[in-house]
Amino acid sequence: MRDAGDDVVDDLRWLSYGELGQARGISTASAIRLAFRRNWRRQDGNDGTVRVAVPADEAASKGEMADGQEDGVGRQIGEVVGLLQTAAAMLRERGEEADAMFAALNASAEEALARAEAETVTEREARRRAEAAMADSETRLSKFREDSERVTREAEARCMTEQAAREKAEAEVAQLRQENLARRNLGLLARLRAALRRE
Repeated sequence: MRDAGDDVVDDLRWLSYGELGQARGISTASAIRLAFRRNWRRQDGNDGTVRVAVPADEAASKGEMADGQEDGVGRQIGEVVGLLQTAAAMLRERGEEADAMFAALNASAEEALARAEAETVTEREARRRAEAAMADSETRLSKFREDSERVTREAEARCMTEQAAREKAEAEVAQLRQENLARRNLGLLARLRAALRRE
């Protein structure tokens, strides 16, 4: 973009409408109409002023003079153009502010998304650890139950063995008592028979 009113490139001078009017000795309104009639290229300067690419030979005064009414219209048009240029500058500033705000919101959204993804990963890891701990507890509980059942079976087996041994011992004792009693009874009969023989 060209800001300087004196820029000359390829026999072109970049002039504002006011500068064009002064160069040709006409009003700003006439300069605007002339630029549109000649279809000269236009562009916005960095300061928001519209400049026109005017051929160098067209930038010189042609002796065109504006009357008082045209000067009044030119001032009004110049004021309108100035207002429009100011509004355009404000819109550009607001657009830049909106772009900056959008960029900040986008960065905040990306940061929030990253935090959410990190929290999701953390939650998955915590759930995985909890499930592993639960599975380990269930395994230990199952082993404890198996050990308890095994100890109970072994204790019951020992009890049955001891009961059988006690019953066997009691039977043997009872048998010995009967045999001893039989021997005693047999001895008593033998003594009685011997005594009778001696008579």
